[in-house]
Amino acid sequence: MTGILHITYGNFSEARSGRWIAYVAFTAAVGLLLLLNWTGVFKTVFGIDTAILITLIGGYRIYYNSISALFERRIIAEIAIFIAIIAALAIGEYLAAAEAVFIMLVGEGLEEYASRRTRSAIGKLTDLTPARARLKTGDQERDVPIGEVKPSDIVIVRPGERIPVDGEIRHGNSSINEAPITGESIPADKGPGDLVYAGSINTAGALEIRTTAVGSDTTVSKIIALIEDAEHKKAPVVRLADRYARYFLPVLLLVAGGTWYFTGELVRTVAVLLVACPCALILATPAAVVAAIGRLARDGVLVKSGLALESMATVDLMVFDKTGTITEGHPVITKVTSLNGMSENELLRTAATAEQRSEHVIAHLITREAQIRGFAISPVDEFKFDPGLGVEARTSGNSVIVGNRRLLESRNIAISSAADAVLSDLETEGQSNVLIAANGTFQGIISIRDSIRPSTGKAIHKLRHSGIDRMVMLTGDRDHIAASIARQAGLDESHSELLPQQKVELLEKFKRSGRRVAMVGDGINDAPALAAADVGIAMGVSGTDITIEEADVVLMNDRLERLPLLIDVSKATLKVISQNIWGFAFGVNVVSILAASFGIIGPAAAAAAHQVSALLVVLNSLRLLAYGRFKESSPVKTAAQFRHQAEHYISHHLPGVSLAAMIGNASHRFEHWYSHHKGELLRRAAIGFFLIYVLSGITMVGPDETAVVKRFGRRASSALGPGLHYQLPWPVDEILRVKPRQIQIVEIGFRTLQAGQDPATDSAGEPAAYEWNLQHRSGRYEKKSDESLMLTGDENLIEVNTVIQYSISSPEKYLFSSTDPSNLVRVAAESGLRHLIGQSSLESVLTTDREKIQSLLKDQIQSNLNSYESGVNIVAVQLQDVHPSIEVVDSFRNVSSAFEEKSKLINEAEAYRNEQLALAWRRRLLPALPMPQGIRPIAQTGLPAMPEDSTRPLRPSSSRPMSLRHGFTSKPLSRFSQERKSSSSIHRNSGRDRFCSSIHRDP
Repeated sequence: MTGILHITYGNFSEARSGRWIAYVAFTAAVGLLLLLNWTGVFKTVFGIDTAILITLIGGYRIYYNSISALFERRIIAEIAIFIAIIAALAIGEYLAAAEAVFIMLVGEGLEEYASRRTRSAIGKLTDLTPARARLKTGDQERDVPIGEVKPSDIVIVRPGERIPVDGEIRHGNSSINEAPITGESIPADKGPGDLVYAGSINTAGALEIRTTAVGSDTTVSKIIALIEDAEHKKAPVVRLADRYARYFLPVLLLVAGGTWYFTGELVRTVAVLLVACPCALILATPAAVVAAIGRLARDGVLVKSGLALESMATVDLMVFDKTGTITEGHPVITKVTSLNGMSENELLRTAATAEQRSEHVIAHLITREAQIRGFAISPVDEFKFDPGLGVEARTSGNSVIVGNRRLLESRNIAISSAADAVLSDLETEGQSNVLIAANGTFQGIISIRDSIRPSTGKAIHKLRHSGIDRMVMLTGDRDHIAASIARQAGLDESHSELLPQQKVELLEKFKRSGRRVAMVGDGINDAPALAAADVGIAMGVSGTDITIEEADVVLMNDRLERLPLLIDVSKATLKVISQNIWGFAFGVNVVSILAASFGIIGPAAAAAAHQVSALLVVLNSLRLLAYGRFKESSPVKTAAQFRHQAEHYISHHLPGVSLAAMIGNASHRFEHWYSHHKGELLRRAAIGFFLIYVLSGITMVGPDETAVVKRFGRRASSALGPGLHYQLPWPVDEILRVKPRQIQIVEIGFRTLQAGQDPATDSAGEPAAYEWNLQHRSGRYEKKSDESLMLTGDENLIEVNTVIQYSISSPEKYLFSSTDPSNLVRVAAESGLRHLIGQSSLESVLTTDREKIQSLLKDQIQSNLNSYESGVNIVAVQLQDVHPSIEVVDSFRNVSSAFEEKSKLINEAEAYRNEQLALAWRRRLLPALPMPQGIRPIAQTGLPAMPEDSTRPLRPSSSRPMSLRHGFTSKPLSRFSQERKSSSSIHRNSGRDRFCSSIHRDP
């Protein structure tokens, strides 16, 4: 059976772990796709936005649960999320819908993580039982599966091994580490006759154990069953949160409808739907309850339900059973009193001789004590057992009677007044007395008492500090014993000689008086009382099965000092639940709903804000897992040691002065003062906060500022001038400030960087000069090619960097006509500039029409902005840098060089032609002409005139337009034209001069 349990639960844990890993991987994949979509790296698949795919695939659980609930006519939280996602998809807010799905997955994952962390403190119990055991059969030992071990089988456990079964040690002694079961960190020394538990670790010698429980009957299996039962129960607080969720959806739809009615903006409505989903409300209680159960389980306190935690936080009356709860449950001999000359040792030996054949518990106790002391017990010749009275025996010729007072009186054995007084004193101390008579004479008394647990006094003291103001003990024992135990334990009162039904009646009486009652017990007779109490607490080690079954809480290590921890964690749990509901579920959502209604946040931010509240609930609940760790930390321990040293020093040097008393008195005085002035302090704090809130509406408008009031997202009044004003505090009114007289700048084609934004500039310094035909790899501006590149009317690329200077002419229009006025100016300026450049040639833009373009652009921008009612006045427009595109400079330069080379060759050819033509005419005419005294004009010679080609100016070097010949060189345009003209003149004049000098000079 144990093997089946181990395998089944192990497979379940592995399957659950596998699902958790798959869930984490799926959530991570969804998050990665969302990130890629948001950054624009990977936005579509087959033309479909990946945000839509994320929403449809990642939210499958939301859709399935919502539709199933609607068919079943139930309202659940997922319906609100489902409506918000559909609305976001309908208006095209795909990213917001995908974000809501992703953060919902993350929130559910964190809730599961909190649950897994909680189960980790107790879920490891499933791995405590070994899968195999070493079974002893006769003289043989064999290794068998744990499922083959049965009760009464003998199991061998070697040092260092984990004990596989519950059982009783037959042979061997060892130290057993029972921390996984009882929480005790110190190993317990055990030997023959002691019980051991499956899952404990044998740290010393080899043990031979007789099996008493296997499978689901072992202690560790019962713990597992208790834990699983606790995790699946919900407190009424949880169901109350579910009811809140059912009412929350209609309110959500009403708020969303109101937002749509008053604003008419679908985006705001969707944002309200996204932010108002009640996920945080649903998580508020279960997350805290599960975390608290896990924290208590780590210290051996198993809580079966959240209801127990809620009730435990309000308990003010603690009721205890006596035997096995306040006391150890194992009676011991506390005193041997001799009254007639017989020594105490002889008295004990005589009693043990008479009791050696008895099976009574007290008989075993007396004989064991005699054996421990090493007394020799004589054989008994005659023996008689009187039920309810005692025993009579004859040994070595002596008659011995051991029993109660009634037995001695029935045998006419007198008890002196002195002996009677001793008996009364012993009974007052809570002793159970066994009387011994020998040969008809009363000889003495053996006193027996159930010892009080060492932790009882400390636990009672801490319980009072935890708010338990009344503690009662109920027992079926005699009155004097009950009163003595209650007095020694520090309890307020005791009720004795009670039957189980009478205990229940007393508990009902306490509850009718307005008390919240917790009952602590261990026996079968305590089971009805545990069920009747507001919280039933069972002792897990000494408690019976039925007691543990009826209890709401089980102390697995039987340590009463864990009760204050239970109360403190329960109170902390209710505080965390209250914080979750009012601080995160309602508080954060209300603020976010207001922000979404006023348009402060959009759908994507609304989805994030909603899920942030759910994440805060889970994270706030996780704090309970670390409850109390601060007190165990090294700094706290160091501070405690320092305080003890200080107390020791003060007690030695300042007699009568106690540091602890001083601190305690100061703390007490402060608590007393606070308890009497708490209401007044709260009233004054509330008034102070209200006054601060009211005074927060005072606003100072600066001398260069103008302010506009926005009330509930709309303009409330005309602009406010400089000075002191009062408006309604946030969130009713919001003050928007502008500086109308300040000149603002919009840059097109580039952005000016502040110092420190450009690493190249910071390291190398500002460049010596900016040249348009070089790449600007440093300098305090950033190039924006998508804005600067434009196409001229003659289809040439040009880069234009422009600066627009503007001021605010109407603050109201400036603030409310556009969400981004600066970007509106930039868009209008870029549009107008592209239009004007497209109507102009490259040469005109570079030279003559620059001023004209600036003037026209200013008028056009102002006209467009006026049509938008933007409240902007354009002050100036400046074309900062106009040049051809850098990317085509090299190509244009090559073309220009080719045309220059062509012009040069043409000029040289024409000059050579003119020279040769002049020489030819000279050779033809010289023989026929007389040699004049001087040079005569050609017209007087009677010769035909020279061809026009010889004297006409040289033709231009290219028929290409001026824009191509002069616009794309690295030289300035005017200089290049002058060089071309001077070059042509030189070639033309040199040819003509040589010709004229050759034919007009005297021979």
